[in-house]
Amino acid sequence: MQKLRHLSVPHQTTLPKCSDNCDRCLPHLQTLSAITPNRETAALIIHYRFLNLIKLTLNSLDMGKTKKCLQCLYKLECLQKQKVINCAVFPIAGTFPTRLVKVTLVRTDLVADDVMRTLEKLGHLQVLRLQQDPLGGPSWK
Repeated sequence: MQKLRHLSVPHQTTLPKCSDNCDRCLPHLQTLSAITPNRETAALIIHYRFLNLIKLTLNSLDMGKTKKCLQCLYKLECLQKQKVINCAVFPIAGTFPTRLVKVTLVRTDLVADDVMRTLEKLGHLQVLRLQQDPLGGPSWK
């Protein structure tokens, strides 16, 4: 599986713990889709296990674990497309990778000002998709 490039998993699938002695779990992985963040997800990102990840979809169940995972995304230097499903906590500005060109938020419950402070830092952002009642709070202008 070391040459695996695209991985799409069913809802509520979490990543297993990667042994400490492996340099990179999936060094060529470019797409990781529909993963449910857990403690291991954040640890794998922090320890640079997904160096070539371009597209990441997180399907949130636990807001605390999702927030921790989102705060680590700046380590994914190749990440260009980020999708977050069912998230009620959005990371603070500066924690998203600056190369993101597409962000999709599905069924989130976010305050618009907090989202804008984070998204306005993304100089390469070209596409912002808000799906299924994505925002609570004030209207966007």
